[in-house]
Amino acid sequence: MCPLLEKLVIHYTDKITYLEVCGPSLVLKHLELVFCGKLKLVKVSAPNLITLIGLNIDILLLENVPMLKEVSVNCMHCAYVNSVKKILPTLSCCISQLEILSLQLKCNRTKINLPTFPELTKMKKLVIRYYTKGDKSLLGLTPLIRSSPNLQEFVLKLILTEPTRTHREVKNITKLPHHHLRVFKLFGYYGRSSDLELVRYILNNSVVLEKMIIDPFDPTVRELPLPLHPRDLEDAQTATYYANKQLEVVVPQHVELVIL
Repeated sequence: MCPLLEKLVIHYTDKITYLEVCGPSLVLKHLELVFCGKLKLVKVSAPNLITLIGLNIDILLLENVPMLKEVSVNCMHCAYVNSVKKILPTLSCCISQLEILSLQLKCNRTKINLPTFPELTKMKKLVIRYYTKGDKSLLGLTPLIRSSPNLQEFVLKLILTEPTRTHREVKNITKLPHHHLRVFKLFGYYGRSSDLELVRYILNNSVVLEKMIIDPFDPTVRELPLPLHPRDLEDAQTATYYANKQLEVVVPQHVELVIL
């Protein structure tokens, strides 16, 4: 590998099964490995690495990454709890220094039971791309927020399968204050009880919340450079109606509510 290379991006290839990015003199700052279908093992030892985006990697080995600040990983390639448990030891050498963490999660169970994360004292931004169905509660994701006492921005991207709007009781969670959370973004708001439940949790527990951004569109629709399908537009219009109806009465005036 060229020791002067600062950015390495590999997308959409099945030609690589093993990748080693190691060397004490590497100046590499950005490593991005996305949709590499046959990539089984990646070993990284790069003292200047700042950003690592590694999706769909079976085994990720990290060492000597003292500058690493941002990590994005996919925890969907096996049962999600096992996958998350598996990634925690991988990040053990750097998790306390991370400022931005992005996770892809999927749960087919009724209830989310994430393993216990260590305290992430430097974490400023948490992004979760979450695949779920029906009207399953999202409160099981909140321990990730609580493990980040200095978190300033929380972004949740919901990818919904067979979403349903039920009339189940919306739970109110005991006060667990987040003293630094200022911005909450929720993409894929559908108007489910679980959506409103999470919004209420954020409102009730975020001491200095300034802005809440709600996007009723499916995130995958937003991300594709294609014209909107009439069905997607219709679903988004309905979700926007529910977002306005549900949120305008619960979001206090001092919090800026933006519904896209």
